Amino acid sequence: MKSVGLKGCLHHVRSAMPRESGEFTGVGRGFAAAFKSGPGPSSSSVLLRLNEDGTATLMTSAVDMGQGLKAVLAQIAAEESGLDPESIRVSFPDTDVTPYEWSTVASRATFSVGNSTRMAAAEVRRQMLDIACGMLECRPEDLLIRNGKIWVREEPSRSIKVSELWEGGVGSRKQVPILGQGVFSTAEMIKPPERSTGRSGRPTAFWMYGAQGVEIAVCEDTGRIELLRVIAAQDVGTVVDPMQCEGQIEGSVAMGIGGALTEELLFEEGRLVNPDWSTYKIPTASDVPPIVPMTVEDPHPDGPYGAKGVAEVGVAPTAPAISNALFQLTGVRMVDLPLTPEKVYWALKKRKATTTR
Repeated sequence: MKSVGLKGCLHHVRSAMPRESGEFTGVGRGFAAAFKSGPGPSSSSVLLRLNEDGTATLMTSAVDMGQGLKAVLAQIAAEESGLDPESIRVSFPDTDVTPYEWSTVASRATFSVGNSTRMAAAEVRRQMLDIACGMLECRPEDLLIRNGKIWVREEPSRSIKVSELWEGGVGSRKQVPILGQGVFSTAEMIKPPERSTGRSGRPTAFWMYGAQGVEIAVCEDTGRIELLRVIAAQDVGTVVDPMQCEGQIEGSVAMGIGGALTEELLFEEGRLVNPDWSTYKIPTASDVPPIVPMTVEDPHPDGPYGAKGVAEVGVAPTAPAISNALFQLTGVRMVDLPLTPEKVYWALKKRKATTTR
């Protein structure tokens, strides 16, 4: 199996957690780990166009819904093409003009769209160097390109800006503007399950791994669990954008806290009785404790520069880690989510009554 950073995640979390805990400290600590599959067979396609002023436009139907996808794709395109990342604009989806994309789900965008973006950027790079070698009177392999500047490897003083390529031959080419296409599919990577066993040697393009440790305090008079700190580590393959990775981990933890402590659909006689934000309790900023996000790099050989998905696996360990911390602190084992104050209060009362008999 490729890119399995679970041990690294557990080590990071354990190293960041103090050892003292339990009944005499008033603080409970718990750990949990999780893994999740990436996408099944799917494909991604993008177009990268070099504009006359040296900027570029990446056309994609993948959706940035706040997860930072545009920044990540711009960085991948810049790294592969040699353009300045600030000069690359990533489009909004518009299926009248943007190419086909399977879907922005299953934590697949960095892996799949990142790969198609890298392919398109490599093609743009090849076309730029083909033109530049005529202008600088050398072979394409003699050239370097970085941050929108092209120069001769052995003579750095012989250089041009990418924006000068238009003057040097783009306008006279039959194929204008410079355009790169990238198409990536996971279909050939994934092995269908065997009919006799239901097993597959590779059921998904990649796996995600994460571990979390939490510190809690419990009020025995009310049953309220107070989260003091969450330490969360995830194997991301390769970090493309550190800030975006940390934001994804923090957002996953916040969602996990909601499922663990407050979020619950309530029905009476088949009717949903908490259908709005005033009655369906999601965590607010004041409900989220300090979060320590950590990334573990175990590069995936099929990912763009080793990167893979980040988002979803971080939701899973939060609730079991809180439940484990509750058990470690009070001896009460609870698995019925959410762990509301009422449930915890009666569980504590029941345990106290049992132990005093």
